[in-house]
This record gives sequence, C-alpha cells and structure tokens, in this order.
Amino acid sequence: MDFLVTILMCLAVLIPPLFQGGTTHLPVTLLRFLVLGVFSVHLIRSIRGKSLEWKPTKLDFPFLYFLALALAWSFFTEYKYMTIQWLGSFSTYIAVYFIAVNAVKPSHRRAILLALVLSGLVHSSWAIFQYGFLGAGRAPGGFFNPNFLAGYLVPVFSISWSKFMHSIQQSEYQWGRLKKRDILFLGIAGINLAGIFCSASRGGILMVFIAILLISFYYLRKRVLYVLIPLLLFTLLVPNPFLNRMKTLGEDPWAYGRIQIWKNSVGLFWHHPLGVGLGMYKYYSREYQFSGETTVSRHLKYALVAESDALHFLVELGLFGLVFFVWFGIVLGKELWRFWKLRPDDSARIRPEVRIGLIAGIVAIMAHSLVDSNFHNPAIAVECFWFLGMLFGESDAPVRKVTIPRGKRFFIYLIVLDLGLGVAIIRPCWAALEINAADKAMKRGELDRGIKGAERAVKICWGESSYHDFLASAYYTKYNKTRDVKWFRKTVEELQEAIQLNPRNDGFYGHLGAVTETLAVEKRNSEMLNISIHSFQKVIELRPFYPMSYHHIGYLFLTLGELGQAEAYVKKSIEIEPNYIQAHFVLGLIYEEMGRLDLAISEYQNAQGLWERFKDIRPDSDYEQTLLAIDIGKVNERLASVQGKYRK
Repeated sequence: MDFLVTILMCLAVLIPPLFQGGTTHLPVTLLRFLVLGVFSVHLIRSIRGKSLEWKPTKLDFPFLYFLALALAWSFFTEYKYMTIQWLGSFSTYIAVYFIAVNAVKPSHRRAILLALVLSGLVHSSWAIFQYGFLGAGRAPGGFFNPNFLAGYLVPVFSISWSKFMHSIQQSEYQWGRLKKRDILFLGIAGINLAGIFCSASRGGILMVFIAILLISFYYLRKRVLYVLIPLLLFTLLVPNPFLNRMKTLGEDPWAYGRIQIWKNSVGLFWHHPLGVGLGMYKYYSREYQFSGETTVSRHLKYALVAESDALHFLVELGLFGLVFFVWFGIVLGKELWRFWKLRPDDSARIRPEVRIGLIAGIVAIMAHSLVDSNFHNPAIAVECFWFLGMLFGESDAPVRKVTIPRGKRFFIYLIVLDLGLGVAIIRPCWAALEINAADKAMKRGELDRGIKGAERAVKICWGESSYHDFLASAYYTKYNKTRDVKWFRKTVEELQEAIQLNPRNDGFYGHLGAVTETLAVEKRNSEMLNISIHSFQKVIELRPFYPMSYHHIGYLFLTLGELGQAEAYVKKSIEIEPNYIQAHFVLGLIYEEMGRLDLAISEYQNAQGLWERFKDIRPDSDYEQTLLAIDIGKVNERLASVQGKYRK
C-alpha cells in the first residue's frame, strides 16, 4: 500500500509539467484521478488498521476556511460552473497537502521530492536546448509560458542548492573534501539556474536571488557575499537572455501594462469589496481599459488574470478573502520562522538541508505569486502544496485517530463516493474531447457530425457556457447553408442559454447581437432588431472599450434612420480605435444620409488612407483583422458618387 501511494503521488507531481504545466483538461483530469486514488488507498489502508490517522497542522483551519469560502461562492456566483471548477482545483491542491502530511511516509516523501528535482532537471535541459539550438528568445521548456517555467524551477533549484551548500558547510568550506554526490547537486543546481535564465523571467530571476540569499545566508552567514557578488556580476556583465530582456524594458509595453493591470485590480476590489467569485476575474476585468497598443490597435487585449495571485484572488473573494490572506500569511510566516530556527539535532525527522531548501522554495513561490500568476498553473500549485505538506508533516504535533468500522457497508459507501467523484472528474475532459472532435469535423466540412458532437458535449457538461456558444455557432452555420429558420431559432436559443449560464461573458451577447442583426437588416424584423441592439448595449456595459459593439449599434440606427444616434455610436468606436476602417466607412454613409457631403468625403478618404497604410500588414489577431477588414471597392464607389454630388 505504501509503495502504491508513493507511485501514484510521483505521477501526480510529474504529469502536469508534461502537458504545458497542466493547464489543459487531460492533465487536470489525470491529476484529480491520481489524488482521488491516493485518498482511496489511504482510506483502505486505514480501514485495515481500524483507524484513520491524521496529524493536525497550523494550516488546517486556514485551508478549511478557504474551501468553505469557495464553496459558499459556488452558490452566489454568476457563473457557477467556473467557480465549481476552481473549487475542484483548490480542493485537489489542499488534498495534495493533506496527503504529504498524512498519507506518505517520510522516506517516501523524499523519493517524491527527488522526482520533482529530476523533473526540474529535464525541463531546465529542454529550456537550454530551446534557447541554444532552437533560437527561442525566451525558452518556455515544457510550459506554454516562460514565466511559469521559472516559477516551477526556482523551488527545485532551492533543494539542489541547499544540498550543495550543506555539503560545503560539512566540508568546512574546503572544495577538496567534497564528494562526487555533492558536485552532482551543484551541477543540477547550475542546470536549473541556466534554465531559469533562459526563460528570461524577471520575477523568476528575482525569486532565484531571494532563494540563493536565504540558503547561502543560512549556511555561510557573512560569507554570503562570496556567492551573491559573482552571481550579480554574471547577470549584469555576461550576455544572457535575462540581460537582453532587461535592456529592452523601456520598449516593452507589456511591462508597463502589468502595472496598469495591478491598478485596475485594486479598482475592481474597491468596487466589488465582497468579491466576484472564484474564476470570475477575467469577466469583470473587461470593464477596465487596458492599453495594449500595437501598430494597428490600441486595445488589443484585456486582462485574463491580475498578474498577481494575491490581487487576483483578493478581487474574486473580496474582504472574506482578505481575512484568509492575512490569517494564512501570519500562520505561514510564524511556522517558517520556527522551522528556520531549528537546530540540526531538533529536526531529526527531516534533514536540515532539505528543510532549508523547502523553506526557500516556499518563500520563492509565495513571493513570486505577488507579481505573477503562479497558482493558475497546476504544476506550480502542486509543487508548492507538496513543499508545504512535506515541511509541515515533520512537525512534532501528536497524531490523532478516528475509529473506522470494518463492515461491508463502509466499503460500499467508499466505492459509491469514488464512482461519484470519478464521474464528476471525467465529465469536463470528456466534454472537451467531444468539442475538439466536433471542431475538427466542422473544419473538414462535416457539419452534421460536428453538430452531433457539440450536442453530446452540451449534454455531458451542460453547465459549461462556452459549449452552448460553440453549438450555436454550428447551428448558425447550418442556417446559412439551408436558410431553414429552424436552425436560426436553435442558434438564438443556445446563445440565450449560454448567457443565462454566464451573464458576464460579453462575447455571448456579441454573438447574439451579430446573428440577430443579420435577420433584422435582411427581413426588417423589429423583434430581432431590438434583441440585437440590446445585446450590443450589454456588450458595451460589460466591455466599454470594445469598438465593434458601438459600430454595430451605429449601423443598426442607420438602418432605422436615426442618424443622430448612429453618428454618436460610430464616432465612439473610432475614438476607441482610430484605425477601424469599416467604422470610418459607415460614418461616411451616415454623413451622406445627413446631406453633409464634405464630412462624408473626408471619412471615405480616411478609410482609403487607412487601407493604403495597412494593406501589406498581416493582422496579429482576429481583433486586428476586424479593424482592417473593408471592401475597398465599395469605398471607392461611394467616394466617387459623393464627390460627383458635391461638385454639383
């Protein structure tokens, strides 16, 4: 049983980094199944021993408070499915902590820690290869984001570096007395450090300096400068990816954009002091302007995350979350300080070099999470909670026992519980696979097959609003091919269902506005016209800096003959995005209808000039493609017609 628990936990900590840090459905599902498996094995083992044993730690009540808060939010949030998924993720991470403290023997904990160190070695080596041989400016390793690679590597670097520094101390600072094993840990730490530098993560480099400072000070005290000064000189004088990125800091708009996101997050917390619900940050952040200016656009992006876990979860959990952060921070700080002060003979159950490495790794992750989104990456979250569990599992708290009945009924309850949790775990992944298959079928032109696949995904995971949106897109494609109004009605119904499930997603309102706009203009359908205008107005309410919504409403008012309102809305879209070519063209149409031919000519010429300016540029996104899309023939035709009228 002990060996099985160890194998399952090794897989749990090794699998997420193999799939872009565990951010897709498959690794998340595997991780949850593995944790459920460990819990089940632990319970079976406890039943055999007639009692369930657990060791109380100082973090138990803060974690229980957090789970209770997240569970409460699942009843009040506007998008329940998303909040429940985040509740599942944090339940998994806290379960990893519980397993590390209670279900894994100390010797086996070290084996799992070694697996983490080897995983870090693999990803560091891959990052070095990406930078050195594949030409990656910022190497992501096995992650999709280089910052996440750095966040993952700093804690495992801390373990290797602490092992090496302990050996230096034991050898009385004489290199000749070091063993081959000690040099091996130095090599592993060096490869990890090189991988962190290849990621060029500013936060990652800062955290690795903090880890080196903590560990080196513990072992060297005043001699710590012997380590820091050479490392600083290397960082500042020897060409490396991090130095190259720092040289271009003034040219990097996203560096300043991050500060803007932090300010916006403070504003969100101020306006929603009770929180918005787990997983809901990205839907509320669209209310705030985020200038991601490029050659074409001013507002290319909005903040999906706060780029700071502390601010992100503070916005989502509000003042109740602030209570958790203060409570957790005080308890964690006190306990880490207590573990730091232990003498080697006081901590016989955990070797001092491992203890100091764990402390430095935890401090690095927590500090990094203040300026980045570490806990949005399952690999880093699992690593952090495993470090916490391994450290707190070595406390001298007495073990408590709860008697467990040894009847068949208990086993039946356990099997039913496992089956229920298993179904809940597999449903999101199963539905995602169905959606992916449906998407591929539709791209191959197999529309009916794609529709059936999307319908299955909706049945499997009804609460996921994006699947209803995808199904609506499939229905609308069918409508355009058949012109059968039945498919149009189904399109509207699915979009309305998506909106009901997640009323904060402006994209769903935009899609509903776009499909009803088509029928409103073609058939002069007043009902569809009202739905379309209301939908785009809702987009403006949720995402005020999205120019397409203003343009659509302006065009609809133009068709109604309400030229004053049409002008106001279209001019607002141009104010947000001056390079929006179609908006200039529509504004010209409005002025032409008003009889203000000089202004119409000016707007048509603006559209012509923008088209000439950007005609050879390949848009970086669908957003920019929409800004630049125009039928230049129609522009030329209208311009010639109006100029002829103006001369007369």
